[in-house]
Amino acid sequence: MPSARPDPPAAPIDPPAPSEPTGSKARDTRALGAVPNRSEKPDITPSAAVRAARAVAASLACEDILRERGIEFEVRPSISEDRCGVLRPVAITKLSSGITVEPATALWCPTVLALDDWTTQTLLPAAKTFEPDHALSGLRQVSTYVCRDRGSGRKISEHARGSAIDIGAFIFDDGERPIAPRKEGSEGEAFQKAAHEGACGPFSTVLGPGADADHANHFHLDLASRSNGPFCQ
Repeated sequence: MPSARPDPPAAPIDPPAPSEPTGSKARDTRALGAVPNRSEKPDITPSAAVRAARAVAASLACEDILRERGIEFEVRPSISEDRCGVLRPVAITKLSSGITVEPATALWCPTVLALDDWTTQTLLPAAKTFEPDHALSGLRQVSTYVCRDRGSGRKISEHARGSAIDIGAFIFDDGERPIAPRKEGSEGEAFQKAAHEGACGPFSTVLGPGADADHANHFHLDLASRSNGPFCQ
């Protein structure tokens, strides 16, 4: 049988204060707060670690594609907020076509790729066809990341994942074209209709004027996972 371990010596009543570190490595530990107990730390399982590593690798690969396309952007710190969050959110300055996005965004990287595809494949050709006297120069977004539920309240919004963007207006060289119900047969109606239809494909959800009252003044575009194909209205 192992011998009994001796009791540790009693601590002094007034232990001396630890000396402060000096030099470039000095840190004010008071600013860090108390160190959490082991029981307060989240459990990290091997499978969760693998999923996290794969997600980071996928984001880095997506960002490489943005650079290859010539998209101007910055990667901001990841967001974690209650049930919401975005891994490495992307703030766009300019898309590959030269179209600007204003104001700053906080988007999941694949959403930026979808937005770039829509702009290049649909918006610029439609602008040349239906607005030949004016050049499309930018997009006015009115919502990207927001931690909230869907309007129905039954599920978390795609905005809360960074996979949705709301476009409130198209910016042309002579001013903005707000998204709104338009007179049938007008040039503005034809361009907006082409933009609406062309978003269905790059995005899995497309809602705009005519869908419901909540989307009468903007396009909602997202990358929600859908087993039956895109939902466009």
